[in-house]
Amino acid sequence: MGTDIGCPFFWQWVRKDDKIRAITKSFLLRAKIEKWARMIGEPADMKELLTIKVACQEPYSVQGQKYRICMIPFTGEAFGPYFHGKTIGTGVDTQRFQKGQPDQLSARYMLEGEDFTGAGCRIFVESSLHDDESWHPMIVTDSKALAEWEEMNLIAAVDGIEGGVLVRIFENS
Repeated sequence: MGTDIGCPFFWQWVRKDDKIRAITKSFLLRAKIEKWARMIGEPADMKELLTIKVACQEPYSVQGQKYRICMIPFTGEAFGPYFHGKTIGTGVDTQRFQKGQPDQLSARYMLEGEDFTGAGCRIFVESSLHDDESWHPMIVTDSKALAEWEEMNLIAAVDGIEGGVLVRIFENS
């Protein structure tokens, strides 16, 4: 299937010839984080909590009278100093487009694995794009060791990789 399937954001991240755009968007997010850090006098390197390597599947879409909706199912592997595991089933990246309005993008998925204490646990992630610039994940977990993640202000960087994206979640303190 060609790239004209009604899911431009998906192709922005995974098409090889659009890699520069994905890298640029990630670079702009990092620049925004560094500028914010300088303004409040905090170090620019934020604490990375979790990385998810996402493998995107074939997207599907519908064009309605008012909205165009695109859904991209995906699987993924998560790793980092505090958790490692994989998605339970598939997650979904949902994109809603309306002419003249800001695009609404979000992803929802659940991970299952082990926290840094070795305890089995699950993590639910819902990540939304705000201001067309930065991703803000919300986490729910049954891990006692990671429970504080539910209260943290989080930000995510998304970088295009072959066949999907790499999502890195940071504490935005």
